Amino acid sequence: IKRRELHFGNIKRIVFVSLLATANVTLFIFGVGRTTATISQMLYAGVPLVDGIFSFTLLKEKIYPRKLYGILIGFVGVLLIVLLPVLGKGVAFNGDLFGNLIIFVAVCSFALYTVLSKQFQKEYTPLELTMFFILTTTLVQLLLAPIDLVQNQNWWSEVSLKSILGVVYVGVLGTGIYYLIYQHAIKNSTPIIASMILYLQPVFA
Repeated sequence: IKRRELHFGNIKRIVFVSLLATANVTLFIFGVGRTTATISQMLYAGVPLVDGIFSFTLLKEKIYPRKLYGILIGFVGVLLIVLLPVLGKGVAFNGDLFGNLIIFVAVCSFALYTVLSKQFQKEYTPLELTMFFILTTTLVQLLLAPIDLVQNQNWWSEVSLKSILGVVYVGVLGTGIYYLIYQHAIKNSTPIIASMILYLQPVFA
């Protein structure tokens, strides 16, 4: 804010790209309740593939064979990690079609956010992009809060210290620091390379 004056047009642009990440978070909340965790992981494993399409279309980024092989090997690896335990137990993993579609839209939204972030970093720092994403997401979630309040009345009476610590952990480390590091990864590499971090998530999960 000290370095540059934020004109209203600039704010509209950064809020637009922030809303793409907000859509990812919000749609995932609604989608994962209707489908399975397995199918969600499988769909998010497709982010680098979708990133490749958006990067080629919007940024004219060249997809060299080595990069394409890396994306495909990572994608197959994630599918094996996710599917083998499920297939071994004979558990259904198809989920609900509408839930799967919601997750897929969230995946596309996150992929587009990743690609556009590279363009926006010509004007904004990773910290600024992360800050606007958090502010935009907080505002949207607050607007949706009354819906949850109707469905779960007096929810605050059952909140434990463990729950509060869990929310703080997810908010600070799993969201704030994660997205900040992700923005730095985009800045210092390419959207495709940065999005391949999603291949590590099922392993650590």
